[in-house]
Amino acid sequence: MSMLTIRDEELTGKTIHEFSLDFLTEHVTVRELIRSRVYQEVKDDNFRQYQTEFRGLVNPTDAERTLNGFRDCCRTDFLTAEFC
Repeated sequence: MSMLTIRDEELTGKTIHEFSLDFLTEHVTVRELIRSRVYQEVKDDNFRQYQTEFRGLVNPTDAERTLNGFRDCCRTDFLTAEFC
């Protein structure tokens, strides 16, 4: 089993989020990597359903929040989602 550490950094180099993914083989495709990361982030987000700190990759501006409206916390069921 192989482990890959994912680290999100700001342009300054400051680490803002870090976690590890486990894979069954040493070689993984980009699709497997993206799918595993999305799965882990959805799982973590569902676990921290009522977090106060935003930890996503893209934080919408106030104008975008106003335009799109307030979204209440919802759980995402990753296993029933469709993939291309």
